[in-house]
Amino acid sequence: MHVLDENDVIIDQGRMMACIPLHPMLSNMVLASASFKCTEEIVVIAAMLCVVNLVFFRPDGKEEEADIARM
Repeated sequence: MHVLDENDVIIDQGRMMACIPLHPMLSNMVLASASFKCTEEIVVIAAMLCVVNLVFFRPDGKEEEADIARM
């Protein structure tokens, strides 16, 4: 993943990555996904990687049911 040229000037890929509010590796992944025609799936994966355990909610008193539903 190169975002600078040999003169340390940002290239087009770097400019596009800078417009995506994600970690550089994830923004590069999102941009690369267009060539594989899987952008929607990659955006979902990137979103899941950006959250901290908020995706799986375990309500008080129903932890076991939540675990079963998640499996």
